[in-house]
Amino acid sequence: MAGIMHKTSRLMAAVLLGCLLAGCGGQLLSHREIVRAVFFTAQDAGYTVTLLTSDQQSEDSAACKTFTGSGATCAAAWNAAAQTMNGQPFYGLMDLAVLPAGCSWPLAEEIAQLLQSTARPAPEIAVFVLEPAVQTPIQDQTPTLYENLKALEEKQQLHCGLQTLFDNAETAAVPVSAGGEYAMLFYDTAANTARQTQSPLAAQLAAILCGQAHRLDCTLPDDLYLAAKAAADVQVLAPGSVRVNLTLRDVELKDLTPTARPDAELQVAFAAAANREFDGLIMALYGINGPDADPLDLCFWLQNRYGSTQGALRAELTLHWHRPGEG
Repeated sequence: MAGIMHKTSRLMAAVLLGCLLAGCGGQLLSHREIVRAVFFTAQDAGYTVTLLTSDQQSEDSAACKTFTGSGATCAAAWNAAAQTMNGQPFYGLMDLAVLPAGCSWPLAEEIAQLLQSTARPAPEIAVFVLEPAVQTPIQDQTPTLYENLKALEEKQQLHCGLQTLFDNAETAAVPVSAGGEYAMLFYDTAANTARQTQSPLAAQLAAILCGQAHRLDCTLPDDLYLAAKAAADVQVLAPGSVRVNLTLRDVELKDLTPTARPDAELQVAFAAAANREFDGLIMALYGINGPDADPLDLCFWLQNRYGSTQGALRAELTLHWHRPGEG
């Protein structure tokens, strides 16, 4: 019996390995185009899709190829790009989708549904909106854009998964970047409007509150002459108004002035800047007459406790500086 079980285990392992190598489609991955990312751009006459794939003929594991197609719709452009490939595309390892600069909510929703139906079963797709400053066409830039965006994800501990665009019927938040710093774009799906953060600190606070990031790493506006790095944990309480407790760990505050200011002074300056940006976020995203949507999931806590929210959202931010050795 032990011998039979051992043979069965080896057979199952061989079958699973064969399935993996074939991409569960019967064709070896070495004969297929392994897609790592898809980039969408919009033109007056339609859309262009660029598929970034691994170059399996190169000894350099980071080498890649691009395939581009255009069409009246995103689906047509994607199909045109896939038709230029030498082999059948495999999407199971795709980990990045970049939406067009200035992407509207209807277009974002269309692309999200296209990704979900075409790129399945890729489980780790991160979504960005392309920064408007990037010049088109982008085909020759896609390898660099891919590297920059993946580096940004790692540095900032940032991840906006594809499912984010389906989680809330009223709102969605997507980072906007080409690498380096990022902004956050908030969609109000019912009103078909979008608001974008205006500073790196506001974007990072918003991403942390959305659960898409766990780190602050930015230079504050010129008048503060301060750079900040920290891991961040957030806790939301609703005892009447919304209280957001932001705990900062492994904090690095760098004075950018010629004179070295004490840490306590730098903490006060950073806390004031964070509170100012937080108040600006609340005003921009929730307005003075109360929220139509709940992009930062703050009203959720009030509704759970009191059953409803009325009037303008009252929310305050408190920073907690975690010291080594504390729990």
